[in-house]
Amino acid sequence: MIGKLLSKRKSILITWLLSYLAVLFVPIGLSILIYFEADRVLKSEVHRANDTLLRQVQEVMDKQIEEINRLYVEILWDAKMQSLMYSNRPENEKLYLIYEITKKFNWFKTVFANVSKFYVYWKEGDGVLLPGTMQDSRLAYEVLHNDDEFGYAAWLSLLEREDHNGFHTLPTMEDRNSRKSLAYISPMPQGQNKHIIGSVVIMLDSARLLQMIQNVQSYNGGQIFILNGADEVLISNSDMGEDRLSFLNRLAGDKAFFHDAYRGGSEIMYVRSETADLKYVSVIPRRFVWEKVEHVRTFTYVSIVVSLLGGSVLTLIFLRKNYMPVKRLVRTFAVQQEVLEEQPVNEFQYIQRMVSSALSEKEQFSLKLRMHNQLMKSNTLVRLLKGKAEGALSLEDALTSFDISFRSDLYSVLLLYFEDEEPFFARIKGDNLNEKYRLRQFIVTNVVQEITSRQHQGFVTDIDEGMACLINYEENALRLRDDRLRMAEEIEQFLLREFRIKLIIAVSSIQTSINGIAYAYQEAKDALEYSIVTGKRETVLYDQLHQEMRPETGAGYYYPLQVEQQLINYMKLGDYAKSREVLDEIKNKNFGDLAGSVHIIKCLLYNLVSTMIKAVNESDGVGDSFFVNNSKRIDAIMQGETIQGMYDKLCELLQEICADLKAKRELQAQHARNHSLEERIKEVARYVEMNYDDIHLNISTIGEHFHMKASYLSKLFKDQTSEGLLEFINKVRIERAKEIIADEGIAIGEVAGRVGFSEAATFIRIFKKYERITPGQYKELTMNRQGDLP
Repeated sequence: MIGKLLSKRKSILITWLLSYLAVLFVPIGLSILIYFEADRVLKSEVHRANDTLLRQVQEVMDKQIEEINRLYVEILWDAKMQSLMYSNRPENEKLYLIYEITKKFNWFKTVFANVSKFYVYWKEGDGVLLPGTMQDSRLAYEVLHNDDEFGYAAWLSLLEREDHNGFHTLPTMEDRNSRKSLAYISPMPQGQNKHIIGSVVIMLDSARLLQMIQNVQSYNGGQIFILNGADEVLISNSDMGEDRLSFLNRLAGDKAFFHDAYRGGSEIMYVRSETADLKYVSVIPRRFVWEKVEHVRTFTYVSIVVSLLGGSVLTLIFLRKNYMPVKRLVRTFAVQQEVLEEQPVNEFQYIQRMVSSALSEKEQFSLKLRMHNQLMKSNTLVRLLKGKAEGALSLEDALTSFDISFRSDLYSVLLLYFEDEEPFFARIKGDNLNEKYRLRQFIVTNVVQEITSRQHQGFVTDIDEGMACLINYEENALRLRDDRLRMAEEIEQFLLREFRIKLIIAVSSIQTSINGIAYAYQEAKDALEYSIVTGKRETVLYDQLHQEMRPETGAGYYYPLQVEQQLINYMKLGDYAKSREVLDEIKNKNFGDLAGSVHIIKCLLYNLVSTMIKAVNESDGVGDSFFVNNSKRIDAIMQGETIQGMYDKLCELLQEICADLKAKRELQAQHARNHSLEERIKEVARYVEMNYDDIHLNISTIGEHFHMKASYLSKLFKDQTSEGLLEFINKVRIERAKEIIADEGIAIGEVAGRVGFSEAATFIRIFKKYERITPGQYKELTMNRQGDLP
């Protein structure tokens, strides 16, 4: 079966098989992605954890080193220690000094609790100063460091070396047992004879340090090494006993991470101490990192194999079960009808073509029949409206054939003209204008028929450039004039509100015979033409047409010179509201509510446009560029179909001109304000440079001087210079202070007063903020530079 199915390359079975396989490979692909992500995350987490532990070792050690440094400074700069080491005192005074020093050492022992032991080797007295006592060097060695491998001579040689400053390992006696301890050894500064006079030795609690390293080892099975500047191992939890580590030449910089072949492959993490010349190294066996990754990899492989086997079996089962109904349906269609195909198709396409073919034939037949009937019906209505009722069929037979029956002999015609197409077309998606026109026709036809057929009968058809509706009234209908107006206004308002279709509707008078339908159509055309030219309203009744019209000779022309000058002045000010009031007054006095001569109207519009050009040209000669960019707007005004349309476009042009002139005036005013602000800020800067030495100079006093609020002055200065006013004052003072220090070399306190600081501490703090050094350091640098000059 599978072989037959696979031979049909376009069978739906192949599509299903590929779909099931795609679904099957999704979890497999996800498993692979999860494996790689887990591999990355596990490595990252192990590295992060070990880096954190190494940082903890660094932090604890650096704190201990800081404590050693503080103790060393306390010992070195103790006044009594200085007196003992560097002055020639009588023997009895030296004994008293030794007593005071050893007594103070007891206090140091209490304060510096993390220090295991400390002492000072005094070469001149061949003794060792300890907390509470002083012993000769031989006895002190036996008590502190007695060890066969590190004899007295080696110990004494180490203490008397001038270059031994740093950390070393020393044997330490603990409960009569000797063990290695971390010791900081630093020589005392040389005396007048240029020979070493002693050394300070400070030892840490080795047991505590080893316990901390052991905690790290228990987490990752790795090793921790603490090395000194010579790459000697000071402390380690390693039991290998290496004298020289193979990866030491790769320890460069402040921090490093790399792989090395050490001990069968290891990952090395290294970080340098921030307080001393020490290095902290973590060595992690690679097997510790990879054993979790190997577990995830094995689990991933197993899940992929299980997914493939289980998914393949389920795919075959569901494939057979789902295909059998489709196969039976194809056989049923093949028996009923035979379909010729240009190329092989799958089963679903075959079924779809069979069903679509039958439905399409039925739909096409029904559509053609409806279109033919609608076309014939529309043609009959057009002939009736234009007075050409007789044709191949008699009028009576045509009306009967297309289901047109009249209830009475009362008729009128509604003529619909589409005034603005854009609002409606903008709401319809797509670029096919023919489809949009057909949709508009469908909407208008249904709305007009619905409204006119509530009490009467309405028949809608396309005619010329618009649409017409033939209304047949009830025989005994009353107030037909009101009904005509109501229906027309309801149609216009509904289409505008719901569909943004804007119409001009003309309504004929009532005709009392079927032959009068052509007269009604002509009356509607006359009313529509009048409405379009005058732009008076959307709905026009032919009955009122002659009552509203007046002879052209009665039309007036009002546009005196003083009104034109008033309009120009308002436009130059950019005042659109006032300009529009003048324009409306001109319009009302020339035309009022009635229509005048179209030629007179266009003459007036030409004059109004000319006035606008004058106003723009009088505003610094910018009219050329404005009307070059807007020349088509003038043509659009003169080509308008209605008076109101032309007037609206004229008002739009007026608004643009007012906005343009107003923006230009505001821009000129803004330039003037900006120039004034820049001058004021320059005055403030000059005032600060002249009065920087006034200790009372601040933002408030400057504001009072310039009669401005301090907050406003500060914001203004910041906006103009991108720098705070207080910051500017401080910079001026600091620059002058640097000049005084460099030229005169006077005391720092006096410099502070001369540049406007009431306190020297404030001056020092601000000087350091801007120069990154204190005034004293700057003074010293300046003096050194002057001393280097020839």
